[in-house]
Amino acid sequence: MSNGNWVTIASFLFFLLGFVVIGALSMLKKKPTTSDYLIANQSIKPWLAGLSGVATNNSGYMFTGMIGFTYEYGLSSIWLMIGWIIGDIVASFTVMKPLRQATDKQHIHSYGDLISRWWGQHYQALQVITGILILVFLGSYTAAQLNAGSKALHALFGWDASVGAIIGAAMVLIYSFSGGLRASIWTDAAQSFVMIGSMSILMIVALSNVGGWGGMMEQLYAVSPDYMNWFPKESTLVSATLFIVGWVFAGAGAAGQPHIMARYMSLDDANNINRMRFYYYTWFILFYSATIVVGLLARLLL
Repeated sequence: MSNGNWVTIASFLFFLLGFVVIGALSMLKKKPTTSDYLIANQSIKPWLAGLSGVATNNSGYMFTGMIGFTYEYGLSSIWLMIGWIIGDIVASFTVMKPLRQATDKQHIHSYGDLISRWWGQHYQALQVITGILILVFLGSYTAAQLNAGSKALHALFGWDASVGAIIGAAMVLIYSFSGGLRASIWTDAAQSFVMIGSMSILMIVALSNVGGWGGMMEQLYAVSPDYMNWFPKESTLVSATLFIVGWVFAGAGAAGQPHIMARYMSLDDANNINRMRFYYYTWFILFYSATIVVGLLARLLL
């Protein structure tokens, strides 16, 4: 194995261990209560909640899905970012604050419990249905995240596709049992810095290899006649509109994702939601934009 491969593996293991340690350290603030385990006793600061929320919303999707989509279809992928963020903002300003207030008012600890008590009564059947839906769909989502990690490790190191999933699952189990949601939030926040740092490095190094921004744009327009079009090939006004609206609804779906809603529920004060939004959307826009640029650059370099 070359020295470069050893350095890559060592850096990977360093960050892996760092995330596990950060999650385990959350035990120092752990309290033996249901509220503490499920919503961190509603003590999470806005910057932590914001960075955690956006990291849990955009990890494998960005590094494999969004880069791959941009690589394949070009500039029209920008509408995924625009639509998704608009939808997310709509959900944030219509749902999130009432959700956080209801969590306080009714002493709620879980998303399923929140849904079943939203109208002031306890609909147990609705709670059961919500729990089943969470188990099925969030289980599928988690499997997709573990699959993304497996693909990355397989591409980088040639490891068997199951290795990444096993490592990811082991990490999550360790810090989840250690500190519950607080552990997840702490590791998410740490990962968010690594994610935007690594994406920035990818972008800078790739730009330097294609002759800077000017060189990149010149080469991108030469890929194909349609690659730098703002809308998908052969789209009409109706189909382009539906394409954008579809992603707006996808972004609004954040209100139905328990792992994101739990971050809002754990916020230390409902009045701090605007501060949380600042961190959340600043990171979201910067990272998403860098992802699209890296996807375009990948088309030139690979």
